[in-house]
Amino acid sequence: MYGHLNVMSGLVLGVSLCLTPPAWAGLEKVWDNDLKRYLTEDELNHAEIFMTEEAAVKIILGKSERVRKEVIQLSQDKKDLVEQRIGWKFPEQAFEVYIGETGEKIDGYAMVHNTVGKHKHMTYMVGVDAKGACSDVELLVFREARGSEVGRKRFNVQYEGKTVLDPIRINKDIINITGATMSVRSISAGVKRVLALIDEFYLKPAGIGSDTLAAKKDKGLLPSIFGNYLAEPAALPASPTERSAGKIGNCIACHAAPNFTDFKLHNTGTTQREYDLIHGTGQFAGLSILNLATRNSNYNQFLPATETHPAALEPFRAIPTAGLPILTDLGVWNVFANPDMPEPQTKIRATLCDDQQPCPLPDATLLDRAIARFKTPGLRDLGHSAPFMHNGQFDTLEQIVDFYREVSDLQRTSGLRNGDRELGGIALIAQDVAPLTAFLKALNEDYQ
Repeated sequence: MYGHLNVMSGLVLGVSLCLTPPAWAGLEKVWDNDLKRYLTEDELNHAEIFMTEEAAVKIILGKSERVRKEVIQLSQDKKDLVEQRIGWKFPEQAFEVYIGETGEKIDGYAMVHNTVGKHKHMTYMVGVDAKGACSDVELLVFREARGSEVGRKRFNVQYEGKTVLDPIRINKDIINITGATMSVRSISAGVKRVLALIDEFYLKPAGIGSDTLAAKKDKGLLPSIFGNYLAEPAALPASPTERSAGKIGNCIACHAAPNFTDFKLHNTGTTQREYDLIHGTGQFAGLSILNLATRNSNYNQFLPATETHPAALEPFRAIPTAGLPILTDLGVWNVFANPDMPEPQTKIRATLCDDQQPCPLPDATLLDRAIARFKTPGLRDLGHSAPFMHNGQFDTLEQIVDFYREVSDLQRTSGLRNGDRELGGIALIAQDVAPLTAFLKALNEDYQ
């Protein structure tokens, strides 16, 4: 079947090189936080061969009459552009690209990538079709002791159809594998880079890149019925053109399927709205909120009641009340760096630091980031969950959608204190309220 392939030599991976440990491997000591120990020499030298590079090319571009290979060289400007698009920096200045052709038509592209998982790099090939969508991901070599599940088709099939316009991130549009988070992040980052490189070097010059209408892909059944409400804007904040057109709910930024929640913490403006309705517009923005040292120096006066401090007044975990401007609910601000609540601190710190490891910011700075943040709820069964928001402010889903239209404008004009930047990506008009509400109601479970 593959006899017609014309692939340049040198495709087969150097298996002996992959399996032969370097001279210094026996001296290497790598601590594994999950295992709570140093990795053994066998674990450090582990290399699982899934397939050769040649075999992967035959799978991805096997229907092409011929396959040629060329090298793309990145100028510094082009490298900077790609890094900006994918959100991370990389050292490589050149990449090899396989191009499958039939007649005068390009069938697709394939690139081998190496990205670091938890401790060591993995090698895999990413296929891209002629329109810029990921067509396949094949794991070639996996060198970690754990996490090789990323090579299974039932996992990496979720990359198929993704384009450079998609987030391709855990809890956005990629389902994680427990115990293999770093491997999933690594391969997701590599897929995103391949899509960006193909877009910049091949599709845009041909007039079919992500900056043209031809790059817009069909988002499937739900968007065909309910518009683009799950979609993200081209950039943050949403452009004036996007805001005028509407139909961009940016819901997927925090409510990706299948759980419809990212399990993180966001400030959607709910606390500010509740406070300002009682004390006047703009008052929450001027509310004096304690710094870390002052807050923790007098637990009973400022923090929530616990078994250790049952008499604490918890003024920042309270319902706003006329005549008592100190009372409000600041959400996870009450929990972060709270000496009575040690267990959730690691996860909260990671979220407040945007998952940077190790976090470069001090707790005093992160406490400011925690103001009025609450955990993202799931969207399933909303029709049975009224009233809505953590404080029950809204009785209907229509009110919720109108609220997000309001706070998205506030976020874009810097009128929302510590507001989540993703709010600025919402672009909804009045005509979007009814269909978006219908979509949310479609997520109800049938208990009858």
